[in-house]
Amino acid sequence: MDRPYDLFLNWLSEREEGTWDDFKAAHSWLFGVSDETARRKPSWTVHLLTTLGHLEMDWLNGRWSVTQPCLVNLPSAGATAVLVGSRPSSLVQRLLDATGDEATLDLVVTEFEPVEGPQVIYVQYGTEPDILGLASLLGARFERYAAGWMSAILSPIADQVLNSRERVEPPRGYELALFSPRRLTWEPAPNAVPDGLYRNRAYGLDRYWLKAAGGTHEVDRDLGVWAALAAANRRVLRYEGWQINGALEVPMVARLPHLQARTAVLCSGRPPVRSDRRTVQYLNVPRSIANRIAASLDQVIVDGEGEPVA
Repeated sequence: MDRPYDLFLNWLSEREEGTWDDFKAAHSWLFGVSDETARRKPSWTVHLLTTLGHLEMDWLNGRWSVTQPCLVNLPSAGATAVLVGSRPSSLVQRLLDATGDEATLDLVVTEFEPVEGPQVIYVQYGTEPDILGLASLLGARFERYAAGWMSAILSPIADQVLNSRERVEPPRGYELALFSPRRLTWEPAPNAVPDGLYRNRAYGLDRYWLKAAGGTHEVDRDLGVWAALAAANRRVLRYEGWQINGALEVPMVARLPHLQARTAVLCSGRPPVRSDRRTVQYLNVPRSIANRIAASLDQVIVDGEGEPVA
């Protein structure tokens, strides 16, 4: 386990929790040791790890914590689960012991090494008692088709905004930028401070504020971007049905919000993939789940040919 992403997940798992400054310092040290990984941004790495289910990030307080280990069944993959959550050395050793030549459980473990992100560990099992037995040995939970039930309970984006911390108005001073849903860019904020999504950069930390008729709320970046897109009726969510089991594609600046991203990723267990078109693809997402994700974002999906997806 000598890939930087695997080493980093192991370090996070052993430490269990920490500050955003801790995360950035460790990330810079580990990913800056080679030319190949030196350009990895900690903001992209934390997005990968949170969407994969390994990490929770509290942006408002600048703290992270690893999630409890869990074996999650995948849709459209038969009796196959993916291991998510904390991955300390002791858990990895228990997994090797439980699936080795002397093991009695009917299990097959395979690994996939993505271009970006830690190793994806899949477990194929013969019967449900086998996977439940492994979960018990690992001290982990077993979740049946989490992507399906998560997509069914996604809150509308407007409700998520209203549940965010309320403010009087975006803060003045420092570097204040306004997000343009039409151009998908950040621009200098005007003096009038109209409705929209604002970024306040101060002391090396970005904070985001959504100003609308219902007031001003401090929001997570990705949630704020999609709320601004919904308010502008801007459609940017595409469905590539020609790919195996379909794929959701969004612009890089409009990564899916935390819960929607995790729902999409738990369809395959694989991290989102960046393309040379400055987009991000979430792989193997069945159309029914894609439609629920879109509905929660107040979006209409457009297929790869430019037509709305029914």
